[in-house]
Amino acid sequence: MSAKERRHFDPITVPAEAGRRRVHRITCSRCPAFADVSANTHGGSRAHDDLFRVWGRSGWEIGSNPNRDLCPACASAKRRSAHKPKTEKPMGNKPAPLNAQVIPMPAVLAATPEAPRQPSFDEKRLINAKLEEIYLDDKRGYAPGWTDKRVAEDLGVPRKWIEDLREANFGPAQDNEEIRLAIEEAHTLRNDTQKALADARREVAAMRQRADQLEKLIPSLADRFADLDRKLGQIEKVLR
Repeated sequence: MSAKERRHFDPITVPAEAGRRRVHRITCSRCPAFADVSANTHGGSRAHDDLFRVWGRSGWEIGSNPNRDLCPACASAKRRSAHKPKTEKPMGNKPAPLNAQVIPMPAVLAATPEAPRQPSFDEKRLINAKLEEIYLDDKRGYAPGWTDKRVAEDLGVPRKWIEDLREANFGPAQDNEEIRLAIEEAHTLRNDTQKALADARREVAAMRQRADQLEKLIPSLADRFADLDRKLGQIEKVLR
């Protein structure tokens, strides 16, 4: 097991809008930045792999000890510094040949990728309020019909924001959209089958009731037939 894998981020209690809450915290070794992951789970803390996945996805560089942890901004600065080209030593003031043509080389500026916009405080509050409404718990995930994609479309925000805030403050999605759709279709088919079965049972019950009524008529019809048959026989004897 590497030194990084032996790291432990024990939960701490911090102030929150609704009082206090328990979180796992990582702090940058170069600046005051830090990131929290909610420890409010059934077990009272988050798994080691969950913490590494959430912070890693947010751009944190987790070192073998706290003195090597870097926030996304400092980690990016470190990478840019490591890839900065070294300047070559000048090879003296050797004059160019008289017939040589000196072609100036255009300066190449390294394009710095623009960091994606992060949600504002109000946007985070809006997303968390929605997740409070539709996220059940870290065992069941979303309520039926909801996914990260649907929440993002409903609020009109990037899906990445939903994923990060859900992972940090609530728990795993416990959901696969294709599986969820298959389950919903299975529920629809089950409900339709249940209705058809109930209709068939009602029809069978009605037919059975009608059969019982007809069966009760059989003795009286048989007696009536016997009486008519006897009278018909008597009439035939008289006519002979």
